Amino acid sequence: MVSAYDIIHPIGQFFNFDITFTVPILEPGTYVVEAEDDDNNSYQVEFSIAASAEISSPTGNIGTELTVSGSGFVAGGTVTVSYDGTQVATAAADTNGAFSETFAVPQSMYGEHAIIATDGTNTRQFTFTVESTPPPIPKPLKPEMNVPAEALAYFDWEDVTDDSLPVTYTLQIASDKDFSSLVLEKEGLTESEYTLIDPS
Repeated sequence: MVSAYDIIHPIGQFFNFDITFTVPILEPGTYVVEAEDDDNNSYQVEFSIAASAEISSPTGNIGTELTVSGSGFVAGGTVTVSYDGTQVATAAADTNGAFSETFAVPQSMYGEHAIIATDGTNTRQFTFTVESTPPPIPKPLKPEMNVPAEALAYFDWEDVTDDSLPVTYTLQIASDKDFSSLVLEKEGLTESEYTLIDPS
């Protein structure tokens, strides 16, 4: 944007003008912007273009389709996109250095993750946050509530899913309803069921 520049007319008069225009997609570098009136009065300023990029969303879940796009990269070059240091996509920049590429957010823990787009000369980094809302507590199915269980009981409960990470379950069996006296605790169960094993 060229704005409110003073031009001195040959006879000593000042002229003010305000011009707004959209910068075209160009390679990084310094360009000359020139303004000229009907009397051939002109003014020049240098305008620098740097590489820029953006991601379609700063937050999401595992599997979210995320688009990285940018301009001002090396014309005709290859832009590599990485997620936490692992390459997830590549894109070919066009003759003006613009690119756009979509990839699915890979398996990762909830929290912040680094996304980097680089062509070896220009690099842009973003922070993408995987949501951390835990799934609901599953509803017990077997044995039925308030019904005495057999010694080698089979436990079953509803499946739950989470868009951000694989779900594992923790099964606790206690001798009191407040679970202050645990009889058994099994962590990291990947299936929504468990059968007690005869300790003998």
